[in-house]
Amino acid sequence: MARDFAVGLQLRGYDITLRELTRPPLSNATSAPARLLKHILRATVHGSAFNEHPDVHHVHSISGARATDLTALATSAPTLWTAHDFAALCPRSTLFRSNGHFCAHSPLACRLWSLLFRRFVTSLRGIAWPSSFIRDQYRTRMGTSGLREELIPNAPPEDMLVARDPMTRAHSGIRVLMAGQLSAHKGVHIALAAAIRCGEYKWDGVVEFAGSGPLDTLVRGVASQPSSGVHFHGHVKRTELARLFDDVDAVIVPSLWPENSPMVLQEAAARGCAIIASEVGGVREAVSLLPESTWTLVQPANRDALAQAILRVKPKSADQVVLGLQWGHTRRAAFIQQYAALIGEIASACS
Repeated sequence: MARDFAVGLQLRGYDITLRELTRPPLSNATSAPARLLKHILRATVHGSAFNEHPDVHHVHSISGARATDLTALATSAPTLWTAHDFAALCPRSTLFRSNGHFCAHSPLACRLWSLLFRRFVTSLRGIAWPSSFIRDQYRTRMGTSGLREELIPNAPPEDMLVARDPMTRAHSGIRVLMAGQLSAHKGVHIALAAAIRCGEYKWDGVVEFAGSGPLDTLVRGVASQPSSGVHFHGHVKRTELARLFDDVDAVIVPSLWPENSPMVLQEAAARGCAIIASEVGGVREAVSLLPESTWTLVQPANRDALAQAILRVKPKSADQVVLGLQWGHTRRAAFIQQYAALIGEIASACS
C-alpha cells in the first residue's frame, strides 16, 4: 500500500523516498519462547539509522518494526503515521487472544507493550485513521490527545483500476473467492465449513481460496476432496490478483478478529465483485463507502449465515464491472487529495 500511495503523491509533484524499517531478529519465530524473545528485541533493540531529513516522514505498517527505530524516525523529522493495525497496542497486532476472543480490555502485558510504543506515538505530528473503530481503540487504550488526527478511509490501489477485457470463465456456476492470509483469525475454517454447507444444498458454485498462511495445508486438503466445492489457487502474484477478481462473482471476508479496514474490500469492489464480510471492527464503516447494494454483512463465526449469503450471490454483470471502476477512480482521487492536504498541513506547520 505504501508504494502505491507514494506513486499517487509523485503524480502530484511530491519527491518521495521509500524506506523499509529493519526487521528485528527472530522475525519468523514460531515457538512461544522464541516469539516472546522476538517481541522483547523488537521493543528494545536499535536497528535502522535515520540520516535523511525530509519535510515529512510518513509511516505505514509498524507490525514487526522496533519501537526504538520508530521513535528515532519520529523525532528526526515531522512524522505522519497511518495506523493500519494494532501493533502499538498488541504484540500480535490483532487485539485477538489465543483463545479466539477479542481482547476487550488490554491485559498487563499489552499495557506494558503499549508503553514502549507510546513515545513514538507522542512524537508524531499527525495520525491518519482508516476507520473510526481503530481510532477509538487507540484513544481508549493509549490516548492520542494533542495530535493532529484525520479519518481517511482506504481506497483501491492503482493496479485495481486498470480496465481489462473479461476472462473466459472456466466454471459456469457462481464463483466466490477468499483472498489473503490463510490464518485462523481470518476465518478460514468458517469459510470452508460454509462451502461444505452450500454443497449440502446442491449448490453448483465453487468457493475459491487464494493466498498462503498457517492453514493453507488445511485448505489444500479440503480442495483435494472430490465434489468439495472448494478450489485452492495457492499464492497468487500481485500482478494476477485483479484478473482473479475479474473472474469471480463475489469476495468473502469472514474474519473473526476486529479488522480495521481490509484492503481486499476496496480491491474487490473496484473489480465489480459483490462483498460478503463479517461485521467486525471497522468493516461496516468500510463497506458503507462501497457502491450501494453490493455488500452483505454476516455475524462472525456463523457458518450458516455465511453459507446463506453465498447461496444468494448472483452472476456478476457488465454494469457492475463499470460501476466498480467508476467508483474506484472517484474514491482513490478523494483519498490521495485528503492525504496530500494533511501532509501539506504538517509540513507547513513545521517550516
